[in-house]
Formats: sequence, C-alpha cells, structure tokens
Amino acid sequence: MIPFAAGFVAVLWLVHQLPALPPPWIFVALATTLVASMITRRPVALSAVLAGSLAGLLLGTVHATTWLDRVVTQVEPESTLSGRVVDLPRHGERSSRFHLATHGDPPRRLEVSVYPPRADVGAGDVLRLKGRLYPPQGRANRAGFDREAWFYRAGLHGRLNVSAADLRHAADDTAPGGLRGALHRQRATLRDRLQAAAPELRHPGLVQALVIGERSGMTDAEWTAFLQTGTNHLMAISGLHVGLVAGFSALLATLLWRHVAGVRERWPRRVLAATAAALAALGYAALAGFSIPTQRALLMLLAVLAALLLGRGGAPWRALVLAALIILIRDPPGVLAPGFWFSFGAVAVILGLLQGRRARPGLREAMAIQVLLALAMLPLALAWFQLGSWIAPLANIVAVPLISFVVLPALLTGAGLAMLWPPLGGPPLWLGDAVLGLLVTLLQALADLPAAVAERGVPLAAALLAGLAVILLLLPGRRRMAPWVLLAALPLGLPLRPDLSHGELRAELLDTGREAVVLLETRNHVVVYGPGRARDVESALLPALRARQRNRIDRVIVADGLLDDSGSRAAALQAMTAAVEVERVLHRDERHPRRIRESGPVYRACRAGQQWQRDGVVFRVLHPPRGWDASRAASCVLRIESAGGALLLTGGLRGLGAAVLGHETPDQDLQARLLVTAEPAMAIDNGEGLAGVRAPTRWVAGTMPDGPDRPGPVDLRATATDGALRLRAGTAWEAGAGWRNERRRFWQRPHP
Repeated sequence: MIPFAAGFVAVLWLVHQLPALPPPWIFVALATTLVASMITRRPVALSAVLAGSLAGLLLGTVHATTWLDRVVTQVEPESTLSGRVVDLPRHGERSSRFHLATHGDPPRRLEVSVYPPRADVGAGDVLRLKGRLYPPQGRANRAGFDREAWFYRAGLHGRLNVSAADLRHAADDTAPGGLRGALHRQRATLRDRLQAAAPELRHPGLVQALVIGERSGMTDAEWTAFLQTGTNHLMAISGLHVGLVAGFSALLATLLWRHVAGVRERWPRRVLAATAAALAALGYAALAGFSIPTQRALLMLLAVLAALLLGRGGAPWRALVLAALIILIRDPPGVLAPGFWFSFGAVAVILGLLQGRRARPGLREAMAIQVLLALAMLPLALAWFQLGSWIAPLANIVAVPLISFVVLPALLTGAGLAMLWPPLGGPPLWLGDAVLGLLVTLLQALADLPAAVAERGVPLAAALLAGLAVILLLLPGRRRMAPWVLLAALPLGLPLRPDLSHGELRAELLDTGREAVVLLETRNHVVVYGPGRARDVESALLPALRARQRNRIDRVIVADGLLDDSGSRAAALQAMTAAVEVERVLHRDERHPRRIRESGPVYRACRAGQQWQRDGVVFRVLHPPRGWDASRAASCVLRIESAGGALLLTGGLRGLGAAVLGHETPDQDLQARLLVTAEPAMAIDNGEGLAGVRAPTRWVAGTMPDGPDRPGPVDLRATATDGALRLRAGTAWEAGAGWRNERRRFWQRPHP
C-alpha cells in the first residue's frame, strides 16, 4: 500500500503544478510501462508505484477537466440563479458570505457576497438571486495568499455579488446540496445553542472553533496569538479533539457494559467500546464540517478500530496512508492544501518518534514529543507561510494539556448539555472560556518576547536542508545525530545574502487590484511607493517584504492621499517605518508633520525637488510643486536613477497634474526606461504621453482598458493580466513576463 500511495500522491501533486493538463500520450506511456513491469515480473514495489502514479494521473486529470467544464469564464453583469446554501453563512458588518450549490447546466458551486448583509440567510436555505457573476480570479503575487488556487481547492467555480434586495427565499426540495445543507444546519443550531447558553463569553469565537470548527468568529488578536506561538493547530479539529471524544465515549460504553447486565449479555465489551468510539467520532467530525485534519483523524481512528476488532495490530502507518488515499481520492485538489501536509506531516513525525516504543510515553516523553514536533513543523511553516515560531515548543507544552484536559472536556460537556437545555450548558462553557482567556493572555505574552516569532521567507535549498534535519530527528540515535541536525537546520536562521551590487535596483509592481504599490530594493535599503490602503499592505506588501527577508523600510512614498492605518496588518508597516519619514501630499488643513501614533512614522510633504541616494541609486521627486493640495492631480511622481537606467513612478496622475508635470519638468527628467503608473491613460497614449513621458516599457497597476489607442511598439504590461511585475535594473535590463505568466497553472483563467 505504501509504494502505491507514494506514486499516487507524487504524481497527483505534479499534475497540479502543470500550466496545462497532461496530453494523452503520457497516459499511454505510463500504462505501457506498468504493463511491461508486470509482464517482466519486476519488483512488486515498482509495479505498485507505477500503478499509483497512473491512478493519480487519471484522477487528477478527470477532476480538473470536470472543474474546468463548470468554471465561470467571463463576467456576467446580470445573472439570475437559484440554489442551496451549503455552508455556514458568515454575517459581517458590510456583507453576508456563503457558498451556494446552484441548479442549471452546468451545476456550480459559487462564493456569494450579499451587500448589505442578510442575517435571515441560514445553512440549507434555498435561494433565488440576481447579481453579477465573476470568474474565480484573484491577485497574482510571488508571496501571499493565492486566491485563484483557493477557489480551485475549495471546488468553487466563480463568485457572485448580490444586492440584498435581489435575494429571496424559495422552497425547492430538488435543490442540490441537501445533505450538506442539512449538516451545516445542525452546526448552526449548535452554534445558536452555545450562544443562548452563554451569551456573554469573552472568547465566543474560540469556543465555536473548538466545538464546531467554525473559526470565522475569532478575532484578529486571538488568531495572531495562536499563530505566532505555533499553537494554531489546536484551533483545527484534528486527532487531538477526535481522539478525546472517541476515548471518552469508549470509556462511557465500558462503564455501561460493566454495570448493566442486559448490555453485557448482548454486546462484547470490545465491540461495544469500538462502536461507541466510532459513532461519537463520526458525529463530532460531522459537526466540525469534515475538514482535512478531521477527516484524517476520523479515518485513522476507524482503521485502527477495525484492525483491533479483527484481532490485528493497529498498523498506524498503514492507517495514515489509507487516510491520505481516501481523502485525496475524494478531493484531489487537497494535495495543494497546507492543512493536508501539516496534518499528515505532524502525525508522521509523531509516529516516527514513537517507532519501536512498546510502553506508553510518560509526561517527560510527551513533552519531548511536543518540542520535537514543533521544531519539525518549523521549516514547513517558514517555507509555506513565511512565519515560524521559535517559542512554539514552550507554548505547546503549556497549551496542549490545557486544551486537552481542561478546555475541550468543559466545552464539549457544555455543548452537549446546551443541546438538551441551554441553561445547563452555561457553567461548563464559562469554565472553558475562563481558561481560554488565561491561555490567550499567556500566548500573547510569549509572542511578545524578543525574537520569539520569525516572519521571513526561506530559500528552497534551506527548506530542503531543514527537511533533512527533520528526517535525522526521527532516526533512533537522535542524540548522536544532534550536531548534524543543527548543521542542516542552520540555514533557516541565516539571513539572505544581498544579491544586488552597488548601483543596482530591483523594482516589483505588486498586484493589488488597482492601486500602484511598488517595492524598490537597493543592496541594503528598501523604499516603498504607493501603499495607500491597509488591504494592500496586508495582502501584498508585507508578504513580499517577508519573502525577501526585509524587516526594515527606509522610506515610504504614498502616491495619493493618506496612509490607511485602519487594517490589522498596517501596524506591522508602522513598526517597520518607526521614526522614518513618510513622503506624501499633505491636505490643506495640515500645516505641520504629524505622527500616526506616538511611535509611528512622521508625515512630511511630498514636494518637487526632494532628492536622496541609497547604495548608489538616486531618488528624486518631480511632482507636485509647492503649494498644491492633496487632490488626485497632486500625486507624488518619483524618478529613480540606477546603473541600468531610469524609472518613473506616478500615481493616479491625470488632467491638470499631468499637464503641469510635462510643463514644469525638464525633458531629460521625463525620459526613462520604464514608466509605472496607476493611470491607464498615461500608458496607452501613442505620442509623447499626457506628461511628455518617453519610456519604451510601461507598466500599469490594475486593469488597462483595451481600445484603438492601445500602443503598438511600446512594451505594455498590466498587473491585472500579467500579475506582479519584476524588474532588475543593473548593468543589464532584465524584465520578467509577470508572475501569472511565469507560474502558470491550469486552473488560472485568462484575465481581461
């Protein structure tokens, strides 16, 4: 089974790295090789690997073809649909969001956003809607959340934006997703009972996450505390939670068998305990929404219980492999999910550490397992999320026992009593909530310790070496291998070597949807141009900085308007720019520089004539002249002169501002190798440009309209179509084709 699973998972993963689905000749070649190996009686393991590879290739291709046949390919301004809500709706201040399984040909699953929110929409409801239908598209940056891949992994074929007035309930028993809708309706019922039993909990989002696996109610502070201390796995209902429920149910069944004669006469004790454990685990997994960690835990538990009933050994490795196969056969895109690799990787590490052990591990061994497990997961966390916690071993030693033996039993007891009568569930829920409050406070204190959290990307070579260190950790002679483990893991803590020479510049126009956000790197400094919105800071800028291991910004130039510090991640940008001047256009009523916060960056006016130099690269402000206010025409215009040529950056410059720039600026300053702008009109002009700019290459932030004025000879690219655009200006002029083109995947739809 293990060789078959290895071939299956490896090829299924490779299929999902392709820019297009594999051609038919690959299937023929692989099938021919498999038949030849069976005829020539090659080693059984080789035939099993080939069989698994062929199965992974077929399953991945069939699933992808089905998804591509149903995906939304173009914007439909007025689309009328009907379907059933197949998840727990999330009602926010501005909108309601849920997944909808639709009628029609082809049947689809859509992400629906309703503006303003409709609190009367619940799980399992049948709706009729009219709105704007979009393809499953997202931003394409080298680092950060990949929304297009998320749509494919979640099995969503598009998204629908609906006005609240264009949504109405309907009654239709033939609507698809009835079973899934009923399941989530039960989850919603339990959530309502929890709120009725204890309406004034301090951490209701955490309680819901631990009981029903619904994490949308967690606050940013709560999630950050668990994430930065490496204990966020406790918020995913997995083996720990399912095992506790199954074990408690088996214990109750055993007590029942011992004290009730009728039960003892009809049921063998082992069969009764195993049946009770399986049913309780299945019910809890259903309430948790059958996430990947929950599925893995449930399947492993069922496999072990079946082996025990049949009188065989538990065979944990086979149970783990079987669980992985079943999950991926049911959901092939799960091979792309971080939760799949973290969940199965963590269990594999635990099994490796317990290999050959006959006695149950004591407290000391359990603590050692938590430490080694946290260290083993660190390379994967840094490579995948650019976030690792050095304090995770200590945090897990404290958090795991508290959650396992205090919080979870109290919350599950309270949830069960609340289903019978809400007031009964109040005291256990309050107890669990109180302990959670203490735990969150402790985790926040640990995360605030110096150097406790590493927010940085790691090179591929460092991640591979760290993986080798994890393998060495699992070997029997771990103590003798300690020097080699430390040597292999050392690159994780080493900074990246600067790959830019004196006078060289790397510029990257990040894909934010519309606003121009440009990351400018010299050998030892970082200048950021245009981070006006907190959403852009969170989704694009901070991941890009972490990927380059840049934890300090030298200067920020806000192209248009204010620096939005309302987002949760904008505080990280402020920390990076503490005591650093932020260049932007001041409003009329601002006469003096001000600080966002007491320790935040200082605002100063962006005015023509300002100049500074970093590592041989010269930065100059060309616009606006003195006396201008913060209107769109007053956008900061920045010229950068490097060894490879000049770059010109403009914001939403238009009308009078563009005319004044062309009139007041010398012609030689308007000549550049590259123009980066948020105003498409400047890029598509065929002449000298609205501001007299002459640049052979032009980049546009956002969508560039097509039309007769689109230039022919000019090299024109836009983030909406090409993704993040990167340029290295040194002794040679190296411009990439855009991240979406450099890293094409078959599920990515062409952007307009």
